[in-house]
Amino acid sequence: MAGKKIYTSLIICLFLVMSLSAEVRGVDVQAQLSSDKISIDGQVTLTISVSGAENADEPILPPIGGFNIYTAGKTFSSSTVNGVTTTSVKFKYILVPQRTGNFLIGGIKVRVNGKEYTTEPMGITIVKGSSSTVPSQDSRPDNATDNGEYIIDAEISRDTVYEGELLVHEFKAYQKRGAGFLSDPVYVPPSFSGFWREEFGWKRYSRRMQGNIYIVNQMDSYLFPVSPGEVEIEPTRVVVTPDVFSSIFNFDPFDSRSLRSRQRAMQPETLMTDPMIIDVLPLPRENRPNAFKGSVGSYNMDVDISSTEVTVDETILLTIKISGQGNIKTISSPDLPEIDGLDIRPSGDTTSVREAGGVVAGLKTFEYSIIPEQDGLYEIPALKWSYFDPETENYKTLSSEKYSINIKPAGGIAGDELSGLMNIPGDIKVRDILSVKGLDGNLTKKSRPLIMSPVFIGVQVLPLLLLAGVIIFRRRQEKLMGDVRLRRLKRAHGLARKKLSSANSLLKSGNLDNFYGEVSKAVYQYIGDKFNYSASGLTESKVVEILQREDYSEETIEEFKKLIQTADFGRFAPGQSGQESAGELLEQAAKWIVAAENEGKRVK
Repeated sequence: MAGKKIYTSLIICLFLVMSLSAEVRGVDVQAQLSSDKISIDGQVTLTISVSGAENADEPILPPIGGFNIYTAGKTFSSSTVNGVTTTSVKFKYILVPQRTGNFLIGGIKVRVNGKEYTTEPMGITIVKGSSSTVPSQDSRPDNATDNGEYIIDAEISRDTVYEGELLVHEFKAYQKRGAGFLSDPVYVPPSFSGFWREEFGWKRYSRRMQGNIYIVNQMDSYLFPVSPGEVEIEPTRVVVTPDVFSSIFNFDPFDSRSLRSRQRAMQPETLMTDPMIIDVLPLPRENRPNAFKGSVGSYNMDVDISSTEVTVDETILLTIKISGQGNIKTISSPDLPEIDGLDIRPSGDTTSVREAGGVVAGLKTFEYSIIPEQDGLYEIPALKWSYFDPETENYKTLSSEKYSINIKPAGGIAGDELSGLMNIPGDIKVRDILSVKGLDGNLTKKSRPLIMSPVFIGVQVLPLLLLAGVIIFRRRQEKLMGDVRLRRLKRAHGLARKKLSSANSLLKSGNLDNFYGEVSKAVYQYIGDKFNYSASGLTESKVVEILQREDYSEETIEEFKKLIQTADFGRFAPGQSGQESAGELLEQAAKWIVAAENEGKRVK
């Protein structure tokens, strides 16, 4: 009996040791590109390796714009060293570029044994030319500065541009894996004097170079020169602080040379890129249109008017949207004419800017309130807005259509309601005293006067209540018509429900491409109407800022972020989302709008 217990205990211990051994080995998921810089006519292989596990689900790729993606198969391998067997599986994909630019491949998710793993983001650059002109992934950047463990490099997309034209300053800091265990380098960017600058945060990915693995931190600065002439971009500096932890173990107290080396190693070291000279060309003066206000790039304009037939006491909303590539934040509105009888006032503008394929793109929306001062027929002429296109080196003018507006008189009481009530026809003779007619029968006394009768009181009070109701309704309508923000607030929930209903129809018809866009529009339209913003100018970060300012709960804000990110993922990669997940998104959107509506009432 005792022997059986010992045998059972040994089996349990062996099982625990094997479990702990498997846990120590763990699962490792890595993603690697065959090259991080290729030509437009080449292709790159994306390999996702899962080691330490026999089975792994198919990787979930993030939206990767600018590429056609093809599956290249899956391979298995196993090896046994000192009695320990290690298995791995590799998934391969071929990425064929569609356009040039800098692209970021986000974290790739792989589920292994019920647990989800995410790889580090990776960067890839697509350039013009043939494959033979592109350096391999293992080559060191030209004109780079390094100290053995850190390498910094800066490049510009072009050295000759027009005034206001985009150029990209690309800075990369390579840190050898394992370097700087207890210290981080300090990034000191140039002042970029003479430029308007846009930045969208750091990109972080890994790269193999000269046989070593480096962690790359990349900052792209999108620059727009503000005046012609030669402009210098100052060097970018990186101050590398000493790793005190490593120097302790590398120090030999009996070696004087080691002591001097340690003293030098304790001093901060500054790495510096080369300065750059940009030749900024002036914009041509010939053929410059009167509607030109300095915008350079490629744009479209859309003009919309809320109504063309209103009464004097109503307000019209005029919306101008300018979208495209260029310095979106500095765009000016087209000139609006002065029209007698119409008071045209600006009611705000919104800007949305993003980085897209190595350029700055976005949308700027201008809103104007048109307040009629008197009735009549009016015409708003075509609005014109011009920009300079550096690709064609020509000015281009965008024009809207004309709008005819019919302003009707305000509703009211026509004439004197009391006139004519006391007119007496001429054929009736009026006498001061009428003859007294005798009454037959007996007179009886009423038990209650008529004035005290509930029916009499009700008949007298009812017209007063109806009049009060009409006055209140009329004032409310006037307030809604005169206050654009209040009118949008009142209709926010109803319009959001209509858009979700439209999204549901698209879902039932299987039109997933437009379904996700309709769900996103419903949520943004609700926020825009609720807080008087243009829905087309709202972004995820802008909405988060609005909800935080309005004291909405963190739970509501996080739910919004998840909802929009899911909708955006479905818009840009509809083939990776099924009908069932789309239905869940629609239900989540409806619940969030109801929850936000109820919370909005509480916070107020």
